[in-house]
Amino acid sequence: MSEIDLYARSDLWRRLPEGVCVRYTVLTHTKSGLFAVQSADYFSDDDPRNCARFFQQFIVLLREQSPLERCEWFETAEAAILAHDKHFADLEGGSPG
Repeated sequence: MSEIDLYARSDLWRRLPEGVCVRYTVLTHTKSGLFAVQSADYFSDDDPRNCARFFQQFIVLLREQSPLERCEWFETAEAAILAHDKHFADLEGGSPG
């Protein structure tokens, strides 16, 4: 029997200034116990359509490419979040919070 890759999903939240919240979709690879951030969704209003749109994006990313290939994996969820924020801050030339 071949082994399968399973992932547990958890949502971790961070409050930013100006009433903005970030939801990090963190995956845990059940075989290795490592953590990766699949996506970070920024909420600055109460539009319920954002939740549905972000969840749909999560599924699209999961279907498009294996998270083992797409994501960078870390020993802790906090390390994964810090690396994710740094990566996008470097791309945008700023800091997420």
